[in-house]
Amino acid sequence: MKINSMAQCNFCSNIFGDIKMLKQHQKKTKYCLKIQELKAKEKPEDTEKENKELTCHFCSKQFKTKYLLYIHQTQAKYCLKIQESQNSQQIISLLITCKFCDKKFSVSSYAKHNLTCKKKMKIFHEEIIRKDEEISRLKIEKSEEITRLKIEKAEEIS
Repeated sequence: MKINSMAQCNFCSNIFGDIKMLKQHQKKTKYCLKIQELKAKEKPEDTEKENKELTCHFCSKQFKTKYLLYIHQTQAKYCLKIQESQNSQQIISLLITCKFCDKKFSVSSYAKHNLTCKKKMKIFHEEIIRKDEEISRLKIEKSEEITRLKIEKAEEIS
């Protein structure tokens, strides 16, 4: 729908200065893509071109919207592994490697993993134990030194 040389999105009703901005919005804006996804469920269109555009070229799974395909290709573990095995530079550059366990993750799944990485927890636990032992050793040394100084002072006084 056009309003006075401006273009209105027929999915979310936002108004844009021109058609180019509207098309860019409809292809890249997450909330608009989500609305498109919901509308696609209401009116499924099965053209061959759309099916190719909405099929993951790594694992061949089909999706109803580009948004869902994008989420799948950047977060689904099995698809990420396929992409990595095919040396897809596009996805390899997006993966984050855990410095503790050397596993690779998408940005969204790394945040969760970073909180629960067992190797990281083990390393931190061992570090805490080591530091606690060092603190205990230093306390004993200082206590012995204080006792020695007290004895020396007592001997000087008497």
